[in-house]
Amino acid sequence: MTAGSGLRTILQAVAGMILLCGCATLPENVNRPESFAYTDTGDTVIGRGVPQYEVNCFMGKLTPIP
Repeated sequence: MTAGSGLRTILQAVAGMILLCGCATLPENVNRPESFAYTDTGDTVIGRGVPQYEVNCFMGKLTPIP
């Protein structure tokens, strides 16, 4: 083990502890706005202008829907 790798390990450990402490102090009761997602986008301006595609996860490509 060289001096540089030991210092790197210590710095990584300190950075990890800082990140964990930062996440532990998040507020619990915050007024968050309600979020939603559009389910039927075919009748929107963008939906009408862009051809519909289906994702073929097994082939890793997009296929136009006729």
